[in-house]
Amino acid sequence: MVNDIQTKIIELISDDTYRVKVINAGIYMFPSRYYYASHNHKDYEINYVTKGSCIMDIDNECIQLKEGDCIIINPRANHCFMVDIKGTCRITQLEISINVNQELAKNFSFLSSRENYHKIRNCSKINLLLEQISRDFRCLNEDHTMEALLNLTLAQLYIILSNCIDNKSESTYSKTNSNNKINKMLDYIKNNSDEDIIIEELSLRFGISSRYVRKYFSEKLGIKCSEYINMIRINKAKELLWETGYSITKISAITGFNSSQYFCKVFKKQVGISPVSYRNMWINNRKEEDNE
Repeated sequence: MVNDIQTKIIELISDDTYRVKVINAGIYMFPSRYYYASHNHKDYEINYVTKGSCIMDIDNECIQLKEGDCIIINPRANHCFMVDIKGTCRITQLEISINVNQELAKNFSFLSSRENYHKIRNCSKINLLLEQISRDFRCLNEDHTMEALLNLTLAQLYIILSNCIDNKSESTYSKTNSNNKINKMLDYIKNNSDEDIIIEELSLRFGISSRYVRKYFSEKLGIKCSEYINMIRINKAKELLWETGYSITKISAITGFNSSQYFCKVFKKQVGISPVSYRNMWINNRKEEDNE
């Protein structure tokens, strides 16, 4: 078995068509209520949570990640990221571009999978390898021998991830009918967060009991439905503060808050500063960039 794995790895890394490039690698600390808007890219993204918790939204499916959880996001899958309201979140992250012969890729579930994502629990070996890749990546320009070591560590990562996918991962193929309804509901909230959203009305619209909705947000995402809605609203407000000269009153109305006073209260609670201070900070940053 060991010799078989060795043979497959040697065939992979010695193949003329095999190309791998680390786009980014490191350990990052994200503040409470941090939000990164929906995006996609042509590379694999691997995130391992080492402290705190967060929510990944992958093609309108929300996945909660806690300490010890790892998620593999396959290329081109739309995803966004938000940190739990209760505390910070530290993540070891790798973004990597891989070009490999399809026949050789079949030897590794990580490289051959067509699912949008795989969630893996309690595999500390993954984090150790990600941390090693991060260190090797930082040293590439200083030590050319590091490239060979980096390729060997990546090969180890392929093996561990493939083994986890084969044995104990959660992925999109396990969706149930009730989950599909929840995902449609979450998509509706994101697209209509400027409206007055009431749980009971959501329940009727999507055929889910209001009790189940509350339980889902509490147990699966670790937040209340109202807190999730406000996170979406505040993210939109940030974009408007960055990109427009709209007044605070207008932005509060556009994003679905009943009053500018309440909007400012929620904004400061989530972001740590007032909307005006946030806008001024952004303007000052732009001035600094223009002067460089």
